Amino acid sequence: MSGHEEPGYVDRFVGACLRVLGGALALYVAVYLVQSILWPLILIVGGGALAWLVVVVIRTLRERW
Repeated sequence: MSGHEEPGYVDRFVGACLRVLGGALALYVAVYLVQSILWPLILIVGGGALAWLVVVVIRTLRERW
């Protein structure tokens, strides 16, 4: 036996299950981070962009009239 055998069906199944579990855990952590950290940041940046857009629109309308 050289140690380079093809893995059996049980080993493949266990590996696939562990990959699915790892992917689900990574997805859970990503959703948690988005909910806890990024939403306030997105709201702050979005609010700043909206305020800037309002100022640009008001200045444009005042200069045309």
